[in-house]
Amino acid sequence: MEHMDIIPANGYFISDLGCTVTAADAPGSPSGRYAVWRNAVDKGQLQLVEVGSDLDGLQEKYRVPRERVGRVGA
Repeated sequence: MEHMDIIPANGYFISDLGCTVTAADAPGSPSGRYAVWRNAVDKGQLQLVEVGSDLDGLQEKYRVPRERVGRVGA
């Protein structure tokens, strides 16, 4: 099943990266454990929206229910 079929059009989901990450090629860039993604149907791809460490805050900000939070590699 394609991600486009699971996540609503232009809907958000959060991936738990399992550890705090920073972009190696961008010193000083935001770091965090959770990545917020948008199902950008107009572009036919997923779009990285934000990376952060506050799961509850990200869920509230993007209105992501617990069912759309998943662990990468699990």
